[in-house]
Amino acid sequence: RWEVNLADMDTKTITATLKFDGDTTPDFSYDWEVEYNGEKYIMPLRKPQGSIEDNSRMASVDLTFEHWGIYQLKRYFFCTFTESETGILTPDKYDASVSLTLGDFIDYCAKCLKYYYGDSITIELNPEWAYKKEPTNITIQNSRIWEVLTQLYELYGVKWSIGASSANSDKYVIRVGYPTEELDHIFEYGFEGGLLKLERQVQSEDI
Repeated sequence: RWEVNLADMDTKTITATLKFDGDTTPDFSYDWEVEYNGEKYIMPLRKPQGSIEDNSRMASVDLTFEHWGIYQLKRYFFCTFTESETGILTPDKYDASVSLTLGDFIDYCAKCLKYYYGDSITIELNPEWAYKKEPTNITIQNSRIWEVLTQLYELYGVKWSIGASSANSDKYVIRVGYPTEELDHIFEYGFEGGLLKLERQVQSEDI
């Protein structure tokens, strides 16, 4: 059984439970990965959680595959840079306060991505997105790139997504300010329709 979690502006994971004969030991000595919608998901854990049933010979292992691009963004720190006359970037500060417009932030983030990932992960702003020219204060305190990225909507009121480049499935692009992708699947009640129940939660006293 596979379960895909594609949260908006958040993590993307694929989980599965692998069942096998208890006398068999799966080989986790190499990198396991799966592909979904043209994007790569990896399993960082070499020894995933497992269990053996007490009423049969079957055993099971819980597998969690993480989106490759998001996993990479969680590894390195967002920082300020100094740039030489020849264009060489050198990390400067990991703990700082910067005042940036959205356009400036995209340029700053692009430098981080280029320094750590080359052209494997890039960022682009919708040229038609109109943003305010007043800068916004951003505090960086040993923050991972992913942590700063998840604040984009709160800081600038702009949505973003990360996905494989249309030109190269091995390269990923963070797209900022583009229209949200519409689902072509119509959800219906019942098992075959894919929607089992509908629940409304009031999040504000004003509603």
